[in-house]
Amino acid sequence: MPAPVARPSSELDKPPLVPDPLSSGLVAANVSVRGSVVSSDDLYIDGEVDGSVEALGSTITVGPNARVTASITARRVIVLGSVQGPVTAQNSIELRKTCKLVGNLITPRIAIEDGAYFKGSIDMYRPKNQACTPSDAVALEERYSKLVDLKYLRGLTKPEEAEFESLASKLASLDASFYEPILERLARSNDVRGNVGAPLRVG
Repeated sequence: MPAPVARPSSELDKPPLVPDPLSSGLVAANVSVRGSVVSSDDLYIDGEVDGSVEALGSTITVGPNARVTASITARRVIVLGSVQGPVTAQNSIELRKTCKLVGNLITPRIAIEDGAYFKGSIDMYRPKNQACTPSDAVALEERYSKLVDLKYLRGLTKPEEAEFESLASKLASLDASFYEPILERLARSNDVRGNVGAPLRVG
């Protein structure tokens, strides 16, 4: 039996826009990848991936046509399609109403839309010795996301550019404290698949 589905939060009543595929790395609907996908930028997947997907400082969006059989690791993960495998996100995981996800989740923040299918466990993980609280990290991420949007829309002013660089540095340090203990734990429990061939780097 599938796990109970959470009612939508006020945040999901007006969900944030899904990242534009044209401004992200893209695995298109007619593309099939077997192995490891590693991206330094936002990544939009609408095809098939079998292996592992990583975008440690960015957002991974699994589009409505996607079929992903892989471990996923990113700052933020949005799922609209089909995923089988563990998902780890430093900031948040969002399961939209069209998603079908079978796998264990590790994240400090989860949002599940009414109608989403989810089967697995949720580990609300907090890294040891983290100076920044989860709520502080969320605030930093939200401000960083707004600056990213402004950068694409109109460019940044000098003060905004300085703030952007500062936030990027802070979030990168949070990534290190968050991911290292998680990945070590997953490796010990054999939850992380071995790579198949050379990684495919996007961005």
